[in-house]
This record gives sequence, C-alpha cells and structure tokens, in this order.
Amino acid sequence: EDEKASRLKLYSDKKTELLERSEYFKSFPKNLVSWSGNEEDLVPGENLPEAWGVKNAVSSAGRKYYEFVTPDRMFKLRSLISVFEYVKCCGLYSEAEIQTFDLQLKAKSL
Repeated sequence: EDEKASRLKLYSDKKTELLERSEYFKSFPKNLVSWSGNEEDLVPGENLPEAWGVKNAVSSAGRKYYEFVTPDRMFKLRSLISVFEYVKCCGLYSEAEIQTFDLQLKAKSL
C-alpha cells in the first residue's frame, strides 16, 4: 500500500511539473493519463526514443488506436504530439535528441 501511495505522489508531482513546463499539457491536461497496465502488453515504439512502450488498443466502438507509454511507465499518451511534448518538457532528453525525434516524426507524417 505504501508503494502505491508513493507512486501516486510521484505521478502527481510529475504531472504538476509537466503542466508547469508545457503550454500544450496546460491546455490539454487530459492528455496526461496515469498508466497502470502490464509490461507484457507493450511493444517497442517504432521511431520513438528508447524505452518507450506502445500498446495497441481497441475502443469500445472497435476503433484501433495506440497508447504511448513513457519510459518510467508513469503516463500513457494517446498521440505523437503528446509524446513529442513530453519529450520536450520532461528534462530527460538533450536538445539534439529532441531535434532528432522531431525530424523522425515529421518524416513519418509525410
């Protein structure tokens, strides 16, 4: 129970920090969702920074979508825009890594 409480506090602190650093997440706070899934449901993310996980999910209406899970397994993000914003604001990536990821995203969406 203590572990769950400390994880919840860590999640809350991280979310607050991201909301302070990012206009995007401030505007769309629902895009920062806590992840509580199983590691075995994740596959490595293609064109994503190392250690990100991707879960293939299906909505109740049968629509397929992806959940992008952060390397610390704290958050699940529903779009590559959210992933990029997280990468920019989390403080774990260098400017060069952020630019590389940005270029990969742009190349992928063309």
